[in-house]
Amino acid sequence: MGAKRDKSPEIRAKIALDLEQLAQLLLRENLVQDVGPLFGAASECRTDSSRNGNWAYSIANLVFRRMGQFKVFQKNFDFQTTTIEMSIVVEGKCEPNEYEDPLIKLGLNILVSGNYGKQPDKINTALSTWHLDKDTSSNDVEFMHPLYHFTFGGIHIEPYCEEPK
Repeated sequence: MGAKRDKSPEIRAKIALDLEQLAQLLLRENLVQDVGPLFGAASECRTDSSRNGNWAYSIANLVFRRMGQFKVFQKNFDFQTTTIEMSIVVEGKCEPNEYEDPLIKLGLNILVSGNYGKQPDKINTALSTWHLDKDTSSNDVEFMHPLYHFTFGGIHIEPYCEEPK
């Protein structure tokens, strides 16, 4: 029996191709302001060979538009002003065994924002945030804490909630 061949470059290339195809679809449908973050993530995933059998990429500030109407906010919400901003950091094992978690790191943040109000001089901004992540801390916690969790709000909304000075 010979040594197992390292398939990491092919796996990273496949994930990168998937990201590029997603970018092309979003561009064709005109759903994002800029597909650059997806192409950057694809390049990062394809070319970073320092990960020793892992793949990884990050996407910062992928901004969706023209999302149509969806029930997130209150009455008088102006759907024309809606944006959905998404950021992702993810790392996984190229060839995990069937009994291990294939993800090493996961962080997905979503910020939905837009304007609402009945009168033009009384327009307010509405915000809603969610995050999905994997707890990678090695600290023991005093209470039950899931390894993966999807949460509304959190620290990602705090910069938008500060009182005006």
